[in-house]
Amino acid sequence: MSSPSHPYPIGIPGRAWGAEERAAWRATQPRRRSYRTEVLDALDPLRSSLDVVLYGRLDYPPDAYPLYA
Repeated sequence: MSSPSHPYPIGIPGRAWGAEERAAWRATQPRRRSYRTEVLDALDPLRSSLDVVLYGRLDYPPDAYPLYA
C-alpha cells in the first residue's frame, strides 16, 4: 500500500485513531442533517395510527438521540 503524498492532517499513518484523533475529526465536521427534522418530526404524524415506543438512547457527545420503534 502506497502512502499519499499529503497525509491526512489528523493522526499518524498506519496507527489506529484514539479518542483524541476522533475528537479532533468530529470537531472539523459540519452538521449536515437534523435528527429532529428527519426522525422526531417525521414520527409525529404516525403516532395517531401506530404505537411509537422509546426503546433506547444513543449517546454521541455532546448530543443524545432517543431511539424509537
